[in-house]
Amino acid sequence: MLRVRGAELGLAVCPDPQRYHHHRTFFFSLSFSTSTTFFSNSLSHALNLPPNPPHQLNPARHAYAIATGLILLAYPFGSGIANLAVPAVTTYALLAQLPAFAGTLAWCLDFAFLLWCHIAGASGGAWKEGRVDYTGALMILTLKCIAAAVSRQDGATARPGLSPYAATHARRAAPTPLEWASYCLSCGGLLSGPFFELGDYLDYVNRVGAWENNSNTASGNSGNGSGSNNEATRNRASPSSSSSCCLPHLRPALLASFLRLCKAVACAAAYFLLAPRFGPSLFESASSSKVFFAAPLASRFALLWAAGVTDRAKYYAVWSIAEAGLIAAGFSYSPPPVAAASEEEAEQQELAAQNGGNAPMTTATATKRPKPASPTFERFTNARILGVECATSAAALPLNWNVCTGRFLRHYVYERLNRGGRGGLRTLLATQGVAGLWHGTFPGYALFFLSSAFMFESSKALYRYEKYSWPRWVANCLPWKVIKWAFVAACLNYSSSAFIILEYGPSVRVWRAVHFLPSFVMAAIVVVSKVVPPRRGRRRAASTVAAAPAAEAATGTGAGGAAAAGAPASQPASRAKAE
Repeated sequence: MLRVRGAELGLAVCPDPQRYHHHRTFFFSLSFSTSTTFFSNSLSHALNLPPNPPHQLNPARHAYAIATGLILLAYPFGSGIANLAVPAVTTYALLAQLPAFAGTLAWCLDFAFLLWCHIAGASGGAWKEGRVDYTGALMILTLKCIAAAVSRQDGATARPGLSPYAATHARRAAPTPLEWASYCLSCGGLLSGPFFELGDYLDYVNRVGAWENNSNTASGNSGNGSGSNNEATRNRASPSSSSSCCLPHLRPALLASFLRLCKAVACAAAYFLLAPRFGPSLFESASSSKVFFAAPLASRFALLWAAGVTDRAKYYAVWSIAEAGLIAAGFSYSPPPVAAASEEEAEQQELAAQNGGNAPMTTATATKRPKPASPTFERFTNARILGVECATSAAALPLNWNVCTGRFLRHYVYERLNRGGRGGLRTLLATQGVAGLWHGTFPGYALFFLSSAFMFESSKALYRYEKYSWPRWVANCLPWKVIKWAFVAACLNYSSSAFIILEYGPSVRVWRAVHFLPSFVMAAIVVVSKVVPPRRGRRRAASTVAAAPAAEAATGTGAGGAAAAGAPASQPASRAKAE
């Protein structure tokens, strides 16, 4: 227990009974709905049992997704779900009638409607108190609609210069009304996410691409088949692939789902234990705020850390439940990658081709039988706790927090604002601004995402100094790693306090209580990196240089990644296809 002037912090901070009741109501509603999603998604395997060919079952799957989606949304949101029809119907009309302008108009119309709902319903205050609000579902639906509209515009205009991700997901035809309604309502995804592409969902329903039977050998996508651009392959659902690719892996899928549910229970329990003491009341209620502002500087940073961890535990819990449902349905299934043949195996294959398919089996090939790779269920993993809480670089945060929303921000905002060049601070600030408006119009969102932009930029600067200017041993020494972890944790939880508080005055007051130290340090690192840039002529060993592009890409990914509830989120370009 931290002691502040003789009082134990755990006893001094009193819970707010009304807010605590709202949090309990929020978790009950969400756990009921998403646990129902888990079981209903598990039953979806029954819609893909042989001997029925998949093309006969596609309408049934779509109808099942629509029915269960409506039921799951109606319980927590009630009549508020009527607002979801506005962007869904508007976007489908754009896909069908104005494909060449669908993306641009969807950004203008759907995003503006989301902002209007945020303002009209004061959504930030509702979610802060733990009350269920339909704008959360509208946020996810807006991402889906805009992504589908932009992909349709890319396919209709066929403009050059598209990124590999955009070219892969470009759509040359609009979905049917049944497919569109199924995509909007499927898998309970509007309750707490995650965002996924229209092409991925249709591949899953049609059992093609990564979800095709024996897809790791038959489809030729090496386990990456995420939203194939081949329309013939996407629409293929022949009777020859009548058995589900997921059924042979049903047992590991259910085990992975169970582990996700256990993770959700643990995070929810931690949240309920910590929220009365380290929730928003820590900064706002009269008794608790006195404890915070009277504490020494080091204790204030410790309290900020505790408040940030507590707030993130809520999202860890709800996202884990959503991940459990998607894994149980087989949607998060990723087939094992096809391992590249060794030189000896290549020689054997060449001999086999020369000898009419019969190659001599050597002792090495007879004894060295590689163990087949196992499938994974990480396609829509949205948060990794250790990757966030133990990060030694802000560049690691986008890879581990609200990953799916960050993928949208990277590919549909950051990359499109940054055509033909490396992202700078202006592109980063613009992307963070979009992320802030997506959450709502409270000043706390703007403060958080503005601060997170400098957090990313300072992380990129430190990375370049480590790579080009400093001795190699500095980046690998344990004390420096501890310093970097403390710096990332301090900046993250300092910034996320504004996300938690939302109001401008109380947020600035909390930042002033720690003398704005993280802001000054982040800004100083950015300024120094501009005035005294790292010496780019200096290179490290070949292994380090080979690994540098991936790390640089991860750092750049953070630019588009600040997505939800206290930390940035995205994916590196090398993983976008596999995800």
